[in-house]
Amino acid sequence: MFDRTIWSLNNPDSIIIRILLYIFLLLGFYLRFTAANHSYISQWDEAYHAVVAKNMLSNPLKPVLYKNPIFEYNYKDWSHNHIWLHKPPVTLWLMALSIYIAGDEEIIFRMPSVILSTLSIFITFYFGRQFVGTIPALIASFFQSINPLYIRLVSGTIPTDHVDVVFSFFVQITFFSFVAAGRKNSRFLFYLSGILLGLGYLTKSLPIFVSFAATIPILWNGRQFIKPMIKNLLYSLLGFILIAMPWQLYTKMMWPAEYNHERDYNLIHIFEALEGHSHDMTLYWDLIKDHFGSSVNIYTTYALIFGSLLYVTVTLTLKSKLKKEISISDHINRKKQLIALSLWALIPYTVFSLTATKMYSYVAPSVPAILLLVGYTIYSLAILWREPEIYKKFISIGCLIITLQFSVSNLMNRLNATYSTPPWRFKYDHIDFRNKMKAIDRLPGKKIILNVGDSRSIDCMYYANCAAYASLISYDRLINIINQGYDVYMFIDSREDRLEKIRNLFSINDGELKNKIKLIPIKTSKFLLEGIPKGKKYPYQQ
Repeated sequence: MFDRTIWSLNNPDSIIIRILLYIFLLLGFYLRFTAANHSYISQWDEAYHAVVAKNMLSNPLKPVLYKNPIFEYNYKDWSHNHIWLHKPPVTLWLMALSIYIAGDEEIIFRMPSVILSTLSIFITFYFGRQFVGTIPALIASFFQSINPLYIRLVSGTIPTDHVDVVFSFFVQITFFSFVAAGRKNSRFLFYLSGILLGLGYLTKSLPIFVSFAATIPILWNGRQFIKPMIKNLLYSLLGFILIAMPWQLYTKMMWPAEYNHERDYNLIHIFEALEGHSHDMTLYWDLIKDHFGSSVNIYTTYALIFGSLLYVTVTLTLKSKLKKEISISDHINRKKQLIALSLWALIPYTVFSLTATKMYSYVAPSVPAILLLVGYTIYSLAILWREPEIYKKFISIGCLIITLQFSVSNLMNRLNATYSTPPWRFKYDHIDFRNKMKAIDRLPGKKIILNVGDSRSIDCMYYANCAAYASLISYDRLINIINQGYDVYMFIDSREDRLEKIRNLFSINDGELKNKIKLIPIKTSKFLLEGIPKGKKYPYQQ
């Protein structure tokens, strides 16, 4: 006999729910893979992470930016350093492993972000249904599959890129792990939670503790549970120490100057706006439209996000029990669960709004929690249709209209978005640049590239696998590195009217120099001969 319950949305294990979940997972993977499948390395963060990850193939325990630095470097300048400790190693290890397995194409080092970001959709559904119910968790998983912030991070086109993707994953899985450990009173799960906490710490340091802080309302069961809880948390501490501390001790012992500087530098972010990242305290609240929707559906985005926070706040203040349709357990447990989700959602927004340095995606770990609250609110208001009061039916219809408009416009924006615009489009033709750098990589001998331009040296090193520097150097230093056996490559403008002028400027009569110095015509929209040293001129400089 046909069993209708296996197709019912009221059945958590229904076939239709599984089918929808698989569709959302495939959609999320498709959007992330297409966003990541382009050949432009981002100008800043992604380029540094990619180069360091690639260099770690030689030694996973030695993170370096300039693999073979030719000139002196300043360890206090993370953007031009040799030993690179600006970010912890987990994301870099994942990128390096991916390159080791499948090659150094751009899509390859982005695949860990694609995979973990897609897996996060499933985790939101699987564990989230214990907090808000099956259908609300399903709604949340759909919104996460089309979430603009995660997709942009996976593409590598915005700062913090893959680090924040991996970090958000560990925040999410650590949160649910601590919850499971507390519910089952399992020392093993507490130990596992500590291990996950340690991995999160090795991804982005101290912010990982938001995952533990948010679980306190669930872990707390009264004063009589303090002693057993402390014992369990000691297991978490043990797991954390075993994972997180060896890398800290190792790097401090091997490179104390770099370690101490980066430790202090990261702490300064709290009190001082570094690297130009100074913004108003309202930055992240203003960015909600970009993180969850778009300019097309700005009002529906704010309606869903802030409306959900308001609805949950009201729900938490009610003394009466919630209706059976939207209840998972008793009223007390439901309140604890909503409080935990709210803390998970709000702590990053609050903390990073108060810090001096603010970057676009610092609040990315909050996304799953916010979407679970949104899913809970949508479902709660949608079932008001069953109520006899006419105003409740109007609330239900309004909620569904807003949700539909948000979903359609957001999905269309993601499907139509392009992530293949080079971040330096006004200076270099990236395809031309990329091909010439790979051609240099195939040439034998020791090589150095000069006159690359600001921040382009990192991209050069990824493709050409040799040291690259933004500007020119003095004639004496040039002769010195040539005497060391290096072939020198210099960027020049490829436009004919300027090309001849530059060739005259770099007219090389000496036969040895002529063989050792190669001029690389690069298609540009604006030529800048950067960093010509003051004082002694080149012999061929007119």
